Amino acid sequence: FFTGSERVGKIVAMAAARHLTPITLELGGKCPVVLTDSPGDLSDIARKLLYGRTVNAGQTCAAPEYVLAPNQFVAPLCAALAKAVRESYGEDPKQSADFGRVISSDSAKRIRGLLVGHGGSVVCGGHVDVDAQYV
Repeated sequence: FFTGSERVGKIVAMAAARHLTPITLELGGKCPVVLTDSPGDLSDIARKLLYGRTVNAGQTCAAPEYVLAPNQFVAPLCAALAKAVRESYGEDPKQSADFGRVISSDSAKRIRGLLVGHGGSVVCGGHVDVDAQYV
């Protein structure tokens, strides 16, 4: 079973084919989170989003990819997410033994590219250390 990018999936499939090994490929699905106009406890939602996004450094097929929320919940949810990060990983998540790293420096570079020039605002974190594979 392989979960990851199409590029690496092709490499895995070719290697498996050489040995006639059956495989399953899951190649980068999108998992939106949709909040309604009465979503409930935003702190609880933030903790659950944080867990889903950071388990295995977010490198799972079920990791939340983005959140669609009514405008009035955007700022409170962002604040709740920043608080959840601090509560879970401390003021400097890079120093936390519990905060995972991405699989490779190439992945860290790719993610850094998504953070630069995206037109949005980073409300928590945003630091990338390619050599440490930290995002």
